[in-house]
Amino acid sequence: FVFIANTLNELVSLLSIDNNYLQQSQMIIDCNHAAQTIFGCDSKSQLLNASLLGMSPTTQPDNSMSRTKWREFENICDKEEHCRFEWVFEGDNETDIWVKLY
Repeated sequence: FVFIANTLNELVSLLSIDNNYLQQSQMIIDCNHAAQTIFGCDSKSQLLNASLLGMSPTTQPDNSMSRTKWREFENICDKEEHCRFEWVFEGDNETDIWVKLY
């Protein structure tokens, strides 16, 4: 599940709302209206087949390269049954979209 929010408070409030998208091989394969709204998309088709890394800024807030950090998290999640991490995507107007990935 992925919870998407623009602020930490919004993230907390969204934890009880189903605004997730499904991804496979780092591509969005399905999403709901809440995900479309938060990413500023008029239609579902704008998010389908989008690359998660392509929607990420070059660096994450800790100044690590997004591509490198994503691989690190993938390796951790491959080894552990459950994993969770925070991530920042870039919105349409280059605003940060904070998420928790499970």
